[in-house]
Amino acid sequence: MTSIAWDASKFVPDAVVIALGTNDFSPGDSEREAMTVDEYTTAYIAFVEKLRGYYPDAHIFGMSSPMLGDGWPMATDMSASNLKSAIAAMVEHFNTAGDANVHPITVTKVIGTGCGTHPSAEQQASMGAEVATAVKTALGW
Repeated sequence: MTSIAWDASKFVPDAVVIALGTNDFSPGDSEREAMTVDEYTTAYIAFVEKLRGYYPDAHIFGMSSPMLGDGWPMATDMSASNLKSAIAAMVEHFNTAGDANVHPITVTKVIGTGCGTHPSAEQQASMGAEVATAVKTALGW
């Protein structure tokens, strides 16, 4: 597989919003087991460190998933809580190291469904407003 080279200096963002984790913590998406909080947190930290190398002054936001819930498909599955715990641990890692520009964003659980269990247009608009508020607050806009 060939990768497209990206020149990170061509555009330097004020903020980066990361919305990952839904399929990593949701059971049944493949034959693999869902990731553990520790595995995911380690990978998340490495990813944010890579982004920080490209964009040292950007605010970086780790966003929860509107599609995850706890107690599904089994009562012991805690996918929403696991993702939120991993994001909190990642944010704490950077904040403790002196990087106050790494933040969590928690968005509202799905209020309607689009295709399958994906967010509807209404949910997308709601999440957009939640993300915009978090970014504006952190950046003082």
